[in-house]
Amino acid sequence: MNRQGPEWERRETARIFNKYKTGVPDPEDEEELISIDGKVPDQFGFYETQLYKQYEEKLLNSNKRTIKRREKKWKKMLNQYQKNLKKKLPDRVFKGVPNSVRRAFWDAALNPIAVKQHYNEQGAQFKFLYASKKDDVEVVRQIDLDIKRTWRLHQKFFKLYGRDQRACFRILLAYAALDTEVAYCQGMSQIAALFMIVFEDEEKAFWSLVAIMNKVPWSQSGMFKPGFPKLNLFCAYWDNTLQKHLSKVYKHLEAETLISQIYLTKWLLQNFLDRMPFRLAIRLWDCYILKGDVVVLAATFVLFKLNQRKILQMSFEDLTPFLQNDICNLSIPDDTFFQQVKKAIPLVRAMMTNQQRSELPTFDRTKSLPNRSRPKEEPSNRNKIRTLDINIDPESTSMPKRQINPIETPVPKARHKRPKKDPKIILTSPKSPSKSVASLNTVSSKNGYHFDTSKPVKRVEVMPSRIQASSFLKHSHNYEELIQNKILDESGDSLAGSRE
Repeated sequence: MNRQGPEWERRETARIFNKYKTGVPDPEDEEELISIDGKVPDQFGFYETQLYKQYEEKLLNSNKRTIKRREKKWKKMLNQYQKNLKKKLPDRVFKGVPNSVRRAFWDAALNPIAVKQHYNEQGAQFKFLYASKKDDVEVVRQIDLDIKRTWRLHQKFFKLYGRDQRACFRILLAYAALDTEVAYCQGMSQIAALFMIVFEDEEKAFWSLVAIMNKVPWSQSGMFKPGFPKLNLFCAYWDNTLQKHLSKVYKHLEAETLISQIYLTKWLLQNFLDRMPFRLAIRLWDCYILKGDVVVLAATFVLFKLNQRKILQMSFEDLTPFLQNDICNLSIPDDTFFQQVKKAIPLVRAMMTNQQRSELPTFDRTKSLPNRSRPKEEPSNRNKIRTLDINIDPESTSMPKRQINPIETPVPKARHKRPKKDPKIILTSPKSPSKSVASLNTVSSKNGYHFDTSKPVKRVEVMPSRIQASSFLKHSHNYEELIQNKILDESGDSLAGSRE
């Protein structure tokens, strides 16, 4: 039989659907042998060794009082979820969500009931979505392949074509019908399985998946769209963060020609579900549901910061397996790790905001509003301190030419426009040149002073307490008048300093 013809496709989809309907594997299926001998389920349902189970029970017993106290606080807090969303909730989420209240917390944060009502009004119901995608053999086969290897060491997914496997198949197929752009992509099966573990309800898990994929602040569908636009964008965010805050690590990875997509792809697609131990991954998902996708990059930053010495000593051959797997094995307590993730969120968010702002198009006001646009005015020197270098020709009786050298430091603009004044000679102190001690008009003033320009005059040097201006002012025609008006004393020294 032709394996690419329509008849084969119809038979193949019917065969797969029959297995998920009855829960009975096909004789042609090759079951991978998974041994759980000597293993028992842990607190989350994963089969672990007896030694690990004893360690976990000891840890839970030591924190028994703390867990009970937190459960009481959480139950009171969830009754007023919106009120506590910005105050108590963030601190308690990063401290750890008790397993008994996680379902209620996720339900309040994702609000799958509201998502269901929104899509039901548009005619999109879960059962009809699932049934409408039966003919897409490519999607059906890929979902079937991925589900058979999703968390097989969990007690709910250990049995082939068991209850939860069949539920995940329907969830993923229904989402492929709802979001035709994404359809199905590898990595989504773990997210659907996670929601089945938490909610234990097929339809609620489906609408929670719809929320996490399409609502802000998660928008996880961008990670799975053709071309992976959000994945590429977050890799750029991470490269900028690493270059700015861990520059040595960035240069070392660049020298080893290790690009960030090699280790970030799995982390970002599933938010560390397949990389971290589940006890850490589920807590990171608690923070992710509360704060959004920034948490994933914050956790990445903390992992690199904790292991930067190891990374700097590794070559390319050692870096690849270390960054893909071993880096997620923490060397610090879990609570300390999540407190550091909380502190890293503002740092990473600032880098993401700067990158997003730089991508926004510039707004050309002159093209958008041609009638209201004004020509750009020439910059004025009115608000800058100026000094005048006077060059006087001894044979000329006209006013000297002034060469203006603007000082670079601008003066703050005044609120109201001031009338234009004649240029001034600024007499400044050598100890504090930015502060003027006295000033005299070169052309005219309120008293009508005029200066003799028949002799060359050097630039006036000003002292902090007494202004030595006699060498300049003694050449004035109105020298006696200046003394009478108490601007100069009889020796020719300025009285401006004493008046101030």
